[in-house]
This record gives sequence, structure tokens and C-alpha cells, in this order.
Amino acid sequence: MRTALVPALLACAAGCGGTHTVEGSLGEVMELQYATVELAQSPNLLAVNFVRPQGTGKDTVLQVSARLEGLTLKPGVPVDLAEVVASAPRGAVARNVFNDPRTGFPSVERGALTLDALPEQGKRVRGDFSVTFVNGTTFANGRTAFATFEATVP
Repeated sequence: MRTALVPALLACAAGCGGTHTVEGSLGEVMELQYATVELAQSPNLLAVNFVRPQGTGKDTVLQVSARLEGLTLKPGVPVDLAEVVASAPRGAVARNVFNDPRTGFPSVERGALTLDALPEQGKRVRGDFSVTFVNGTTFANGRTAFATFEATVP
């Protein structure tokens, strides 16, 4: 009986609500706990939002986005977030947390975003991302962030 319970508890810990954390060295300089993940797509942008409740609204703990210009999304094929498209990086990372002035991050030196399926309204999509920021002198320079997620497509 105990052996059957362990896998069920582990599966629930990964996807039954509660708090999760974006991993990596970025967590050493800011809090990266989130409750849910939302995936938004427009014709020109794909954004993965790691969010948590904040009062009557929500905090976007981390947003990883990719410009879709010149790109065809394919399930299981990583999007290179460091690729330069029309003289700007394809990927960007942002944040919108109550009382935290840090909203922007350095450029992505290395990074990838992968989805297991194409986003469809009302469906759940699994994926993962990883980024390493360029070196420099601001709070996030040279730091890393990564996570595996399951997101709802509104």
C-alpha cells in the first residue's frame, strides 16, 4: 500500500496546486515562487507567465517570451531565445511583482523554450525553458533560470 502511495504523492506534488519555484541562480537574488503557469500567444509573441495571487490580482513572478517573427512553432523543437532577429533578441524575460521595481532583465546569452504541443485555446500545454543572462553588473547578470511547466492556454 505504501509503495503505491509514493508515486501518487510525487505526481500530486508536481501538479496539484500549491507553490512551485523557478530554479536556477536567479533565485539567490529574488523570490521565484509561483502558483500557476499561463501561456499566451499572439501572432507575433509567445509568453509563458509564472504567476501567483497578490491581493485581488496577481504577480507575474517571471515571464519568458519569444518573438515569433520568422519562426514556425513545432512541438518538441526548442526555440532559441538568444537568437537575434531583426537586430533584437528573440527571447526576453520580464517580471511584474507588487512593490518590486525590478521588471526587466539583461539580454539572454543562452536560452531555449520548448512546448510539447502547439498552444490551443482551453488546452493544457507542457514545456520547459532555460536561460542564462549575459555577464555584467546588474542584479541578474550571469544568472540562470529554468523550469518545467504545465500551462493553461486561455
